[in-house]
Amino acid sequence: MFMLRNILTYVLLTFSIFSWSQNNCPVVTGSIDPVNAFSDTSVSVDYNLSDYFSDPDSDELTIDVTTTDDTIATFSLSGRNLTVVTKNSEGSAFINIAVSDGDPACLVTAEIFVVVLPPLDLPLPVEEPTDPTIEIPSDTATETIVESPSGDNSSSPSDTTDLGNSLDDLLGSQNCPTVTAELGIYEQNTSDPLFL
Repeated sequence: MFMLRNILTYVLLTFSIFSWSQNNCPVVTGSIDPVNAFSDTSVSVDYNLSDYFSDPDSDELTIDVTTTDDTIATFSLSGRNLTVVTKNSEGSAFINIAVSDGDPACLVTAEIFVVVLPPLDLPLPVEEPTDPTIEIPSDTATETIVESPSGDNSSSPSDTTDLGNSLDDLLGSQNCPTVTAELGIYEQNTSDPLFL
């Protein structure tokens, strides 16, 4: 009976020690933000991994980081501070993070997605249009209204002008066709029914 009691005590004590020393694995808390960049500008993003990984037993954690493509993104690790740096190549990559408390059965992982896009082609600024004011030279054709003693009004041209040459003066040598116009003499007929 004494021996049986000792065996039971040993079993209970062994079970109690095993239960007491059972390891709790590290846990990942929250999600890690991705990195977005353009290939014409390198971007550096810092992460404090203590914000994302913790151990319920307060065990010391071992952190291992790798990249799937170092032409897209590289990294540097100092303690629990991780810095991700994008390169000038377009594409995507993952920064893989593995955390362990020393127990081979307790390996937790997380990843940071990195995307490097082509540079934006921004449109060139558009200049405001200028006011297309045209100045008319003083030597253009004019018309003079002459009042006769009888009360009839008539108009007569004071000048015959080559309008094509005036346009050339305004527009420069644009190879415009020459237009010649001559102002004629006309009289108003007061007996015309339209003027009654």
